[in-house]
Amino acid sequence: MNPRVVAGASAVVLALAGALTSSFEGRSHTVYMDRLPALAIPTVCDGHTGPDVVIGKVYTDAECDALRQQDLLAANAIVRRCVDREMPPKVEAAVTDFTLNVGAGRAGKGADRGKDGFCVLRSGKPSTMRVLANAGDWAGVCRQFMAWTTSNGVEYGGLIKRRRKEQALCESGL
Repeated sequence: MNPRVVAGASAVVLALAGALTSSFEGRSHTVYMDRLPALAIPTVCDGHTGPDVVIGKVYTDAECDALRQQDLLAANAIVRRCVDREMPPKVEAAVTDFTLNVGAGRAGKGADRGKDGFCVLRSGKPSTMRVLANAGDWAGVCRQFMAWTTSNGVEYGGLIKRRRKEQALCESGL
């Protein structure tokens, strides 16, 4: 495939995913602790977390834009690593925002309980969304978003709203 076409599609995917991400994460120029009690990790800008978050620093819009782009690129790289076929741009954008929110996942047992994510579940199996994406079942992928509305067994209204928006973006690309 022509690299310019792929690069152009990636720009569209990142723009669509970025708009969705920003609408749900909101922007905070100062560090806060993530609202989900089990996560309590330093977060800044549009939901950015990681070792580069500096508590006490006031981030500029330009810094927040750069962090959001970095996070979207990382999430999209995960999606592209775990899906072995080209995706319709709006489906890929919805899955990219989803992956930015839930992560790739990690198998684990016992003390390392693992973490369910787009690529792998804590059981070590691939997520249904990933399996459907690799099969090219885009409508099936879109139906999977509403299965991901809980965190640590608690359903959150914000996650329900976000998954509905992701599903709507996904379905608009079919």
